[in-house]
Amino acid sequence: LMMNRDNRRKVLGITKMGEKYKIYRMKEKIVILLFLCFPALVAFAQGVGGNIYRPPRNSMDRWAMKNTRTKVVVKHGRDKKLEVANLNFETYSPELEAEASKGNAKALYYLAKAYCFGNGVEVDKAKEKEFLFKSAEKGYPEALYCIGLDWLNGDNTADHVDYEEAHKYFMKAAEQGQSNSCFYVGADFYYGRGVKKNYQLALKYLNLAADNKNHQALNLLGIIYDTGTCVQRDVNKAIQYFTINANQADGEAQAYLGRFYYYGAGIPRNLNKAFEWFQCSAKNGCPMGHFYLGLCYKYGYGTSVKFEEAVIHFTFSANNGYAPAQTLLGICYHNGTGVEKNYATAVSWFIRSANNGDKDGQYFLGLSYLTGEGEAEDVSVAKYWLEKAAKNGSKDAEKILETLK
Repeated sequence: LMMNRDNRRKVLGITKMGEKYKIYRMKEKIVILLFLCFPALVAFAQGVGGNIYRPPRNSMDRWAMKNTRTKVVVKHGRDKKLEVANLNFETYSPELEAEASKGNAKALYYLAKAYCFGNGVEVDKAKEKEFLFKSAEKGYPEALYCIGLDWLNGDNTADHVDYEEAHKYFMKAAEQGQSNSCFYVGADFYYGRGVKKNYQLALKYLNLAADNKNHQALNLLGIIYDTGTCVQRDVNKAIQYFTINANQADGEAQAYLGRFYYYGAGIPRNLNKAFEWFQCSAKNGCPMGHFYLGLCYKYGYGTSVKFEEAVIHFTFSANNGYAPAQTLLGICYHNGTGVEKNYATAVSWFIRSANNGDKDGQYFLGLSYLTGEGEAEDVSVAKYWLEKAAKNGSKDAEKILETLK
């Protein structure tokens, strides 16, 4: 690059009008652009100047959507007051089966539960289904909720996913005040899952669930008020929802609350408090909490810099599908930060992140194919991922694509 351009062409035997000249000029532009963009890439990867890495705004909302499909802690709900004196509903007994044979909806439900978990009897999925549906036919809310979950996830009593069918069962249970069903009905109306979107009804049912301190409803309401999706944006109200849930030891709420302190959004920025909430979140197994705790250790926010510790938390989060963590872990392997440098491993994480829709992962994967670091050089594949990154809002990808025209 230090040679005169005409001298370089003479040395390389390039004619101004030939095809070889066009290829040479394209590569020359790429090299110059990468040279100019290098400080920005370093700042992104290493946090120069105190810049804080921010994952895509909508990643939080996508994560909430994922949890409404899969976060089922205890399928069969909590016990209610016993209607039959001296009858133990928690385990199988001839007395429980006798009561179920009389058509007692609650006894039918707990008999299904016994066959599901093997409480005092051998696991029998066929009998679980039989008694669960009998209980649901009599309108028992916990049974209706369980069948709704099965249709939502396509397992146990359902052989495939059917959102419309799931919504019907959730609605029947929600009408009786079943808290978890109120949440799922609200989520269905919010996302348009199995039913047309209706934000008014979404808020109605989510608030009913939140009144009973439902963890997922409190988180989703916090997201709604933080993003202003279907209400006027109110960060303070969002913080109130997350605080209530964080104090219930909900890992996701603790991560969200930590984010507000981390960015200073709606409350004064306090990296020490952010670090504390991320620690709580990580202890409760939240991938987002592990990701942000990793950022704190990487950049020294609220704690001392510990690159190896950062990699541990990025790895946990990345292995649990959190795309921003997959990108950052790839950068750590690319730069040898807290781990031995390995371009091939870096690219493997960029691939996962890119396939999960993270624009930064798509951008770095495109660069990897463009430079041949960790993968064979392939301009066409590089353009494919850079175009995806640009479409998702990556300005750096747009600049690179301009040189490839």
